[in-house]
Amino acid sequence: MTPRPAERLAAGLPGLRRSFRGGALVVGAVVRGRRSVVCHGVLDRDGRPPVDARTLFEVGSVTKTFTGLLFADMVERGEVGFDDPISAYLPDAGRLRPATAAITLGQLASHTSGLPRLPRNLYRRAASAWNSNPYAGYGLADLHAALCRMSPRGTPGVTCRYSNLGVGLLGVLLGRAVRQDYRRLVVERVCLPLGLEQTCVDERDRPELLSAVGHRRGGRVPPWRMGVLAAAGVLRATPGDLLRYLDAHLRPHRTALEAALWRTHEAWGRRRGGDEFCLDWTRRVTASGDTVFLHSGATRGCTAFVAFCPRWGTGLALVGDSTPGVGARAIAQAYRLFSQITADEAARRAAAQVRVWAAAPAYAGPVEMPVQRGVLLPGDVSR
Repeated sequence: MTPRPAERLAAGLPGLRRSFRGGALVVGAVVRGRRSVVCHGVLDRDGRPPVDARTLFEVGSVTKTFTGLLFADMVERGEVGFDDPISAYLPDAGRLRPATAAITLGQLASHTSGLPRLPRNLYRRAASAWNSNPYAGYGLADLHAALCRMSPRGTPGVTCRYSNLGVGLLGVLLGRAVRQDYRRLVVERVCLPLGLEQTCVDERDRPELLSAVGHRRGGRVPPWRMGVLAAAGVLRATPGDLLRYLDAHLRPHRTALEAALWRTHEAWGRRRGGDEFCLDWTRRVTASGDTVFLHSGATRGCTAFVAFCPRWGTGLALVGDSTPGVGARAIAQAYRLFSQITADEAARRAAAQVRVWAAAPAYAGPVEMPVQRGVLLPGDVSR
């Protein structure tokens, strides 16, 4: 008998626990709208309440998929365009090098801008806080200074290069386009319309929820802050909200952001290895021919992973309160678990189809159709 999603999650939990060195983690699945969650551990390893589906975790770069959706929604509203150059939204655009000024918003959102992973001047400023909060002190003036000194590597729109800088800059420009802060925009335009009421940019915005305490190499780390590059990794979410978010991607027609959700699934460029970049999702075609979308995230103290398969209506979300140690394969294990749940659902649907055919009445030979007069057949073959 094909295992149920909850059974698969429980079976996969021991391996995931080893990757997180015994810390807290939650893994959940959504299959055709039905959600299952398995939890392990406590909030800060000191006997506080156990984690559950309402515990806030830092999701790191999974935030980028929310930023891509915000961008797609603003395109649908006519507030920005895919081909708008970044120079249209920067007050000091005249100081940019021509190749940099011509980079478009769509290229930022799809990691095809040619911008580096991080701005060069971040390393110097973040050196003293590299193991805790490297982005926290990086401000708007620093970002402008970095942009004025850089040029894209490769050909924008063609070269795929994962860039925290690019998505962080996109969030700044989207805010400027409508004169609002990115942190407010992403909550009001994406989270609330999708019913993600437990997702926030700062754990202090949701005092009624308990937050997991991040750990690095066994020690606690402070809450994650992102500075001006917030759009690349600032969000916190509960496992329950992440599953609702995946369900929205699986069934866009049930949401208020249907057109924008579909836009985020369109491929913009191909990276090494064959995967494609969408609007901040990675799109992959599996060996079985299924198309899946995935993204991982990490802060200095937490890890996250999300994936979904539209064909079979399956999704998986993983969050943990530490960064896996060297040699740990938490993300690979989570992806394998997602693949198993998806294969189970494909097998279950195939078996159901067989049962439907088995229950159909047996073929009883040719059936004589009633004569219909005055009906024009295709191509007017009645002549």
